[in-house]
Amino acid sequence: ISIGFFDNVLCFSEPNLPHAWPEKYRIEMDALIVAVEFISSVILVLTIETPYLVSGTNLESLRVTRSDISYSCVSKQSVVKMLGGVIWATHRGLAFYKPDTGFILISSNVHSADSWETVLDASTIVAYLYEGKYFATHSKGAFIVEFQENKVFNWVTISGQFSAAYIDVNTDIMYFVKKGNIRGSIEQWDDLTNSLRPFEWKSKVFVFPDYKNFGAVRILEVSGNDPITKSNKAVKLRNALIIASNAAIFLASGECGTLNGPSSGFNKTTLNGENCFETVLFVENILPLVFKLWSNSKLVYSGLVYNDIVTRLPSGYKSDRIEIGLSGSAIVKTIYLAETPYELMKI
Repeated sequence: ISIGFFDNVLCFSEPNLPHAWPEKYRIEMDALIVAVEFISSVILVLTIETPYLVSGTNLESLRVTRSDISYSCVSKQSVVKMLGGVIWATHRGLAFYKPDTGFILISSNVHSADSWETVLDASTIVAYLYEGKYFATHSKGAFIVEFQENKVFNWVTISGQFSAAYIDVNTDIMYFVKKGNIRGSIEQWDDLTNSLRPFEWKSKVFVFPDYKNFGAVRILEVSGNDPITKSNKAVKLRNALIIASNAAIFLASGECGTLNGPSSGFNKTTLNGENCFETVLFVENILPLVFKLWSNSKLVYSGLVYNDIVTRLPSGYKSDRIEIGLSGSAIVKTIYLAETPYELMKI
């Protein structure tokens, strides 16, 4: 049986006859349909107002249940099947439906309705499932979400926006089209031969049975790897390849020549739309790691941290609820927090 829709009408084909769609199998909803997904034995119908559940075995007598929660779907391309259910963007956050849990707002521990509308443009979200995570881009930026126990566990803001993506199931590699690039270049996600992209990450809210004053932090980058140096080397290599490619373009085209005499560096940038690539600027130690600490939703610390070096955090606060964050250009393996530097020495 095939399932489709137009306007506010849900349609079903005849069994084993995908070309035949009888009117007697049509079901009208109270609002325009945005997307439809099949989960277990239930059809989830997402509309511009509220979701519906359609179930049953007889196409002429299917049961339609309207949800009491107004989790409208604001972007068809935000809909992703994962975690045994479906995730989609609403005006209030990321909604989630699973038959055994029902409807929940899965992003409520990271974004309130107000912050969601301020930080993101939910109506433009385009999302994909990759490595068990929700990869999303929108008109204001992009982010990656990792879930645990039907709640956001990690929410990472990334710098690069993309307009489309493709996951190669044979190699488990994701390719994406970088947004804003007029050439529509296709790039590989997590390609360590390229320079590291800056990131901004914030944790969930950690709740402790007792009040604490975390006074020290230590960050460990990936063992045996210096991400900043590796990133800079990758940029230098990329620049050299681009310059060589530009030179080959000039040699192959009779329309290209020297500009005001020979110059070893003039082809390092585009000129009047010619078919050359710009070089990537090389900046030593770009975007070091910045650590942030929130106590009861209030930012109490923001400062630089360095690999395997203990950094002192401020005193004068006690809290049973904290959040931590990192931003910069590095591959981070572990974050250690303790009330004193001495406690970190034991780890």
